[in-house]
Amino acid sequence: MRFLLLHHETEEDLAARPAEEVESAVAFAARFEDELAARSELEWGEVLGADEAAIVVSPGGSVEPASAGPGAVRTGSGAGSAPLLRRVWAVRVADEARARELAADLADGIAARIELRECLPASQRP
Repeated sequence: MRFLLLHHETEEDLAARPAEEVESAVAFAARFEDELAARSELEWGEVLGADEAAIVVSPGGSVEPASAGPGAVRTGSGAGSAPLLRRVWAVRVADEARARELAADLADGIAARIELRECLPASQRP
């Protein structure tokens, strides 16, 4: 089974973290990724670019900054800063229980909530 582990965080929350906590989280994430790779559970992982560079492309091709309003790259709604996607890991594991275990380990290690989503097989036509 394939799952995505998604780390979302607001700019405000990221800026409020002490430098030591950020360094610890980054070091943990690097070890976590290395361990996933060593166990052949890591399909791929990405750290996403700066929020101000993110855009939303609408049907018809119109483009606006992701910060201009709710869009596909954001989660949450309402006033204030919505958490933007910061980092993503795609993992292949035996079952959902293992994916939940990985998400819990990651959440504890970087002191942040992790969204877990199953990757469904894509529909393809011959």
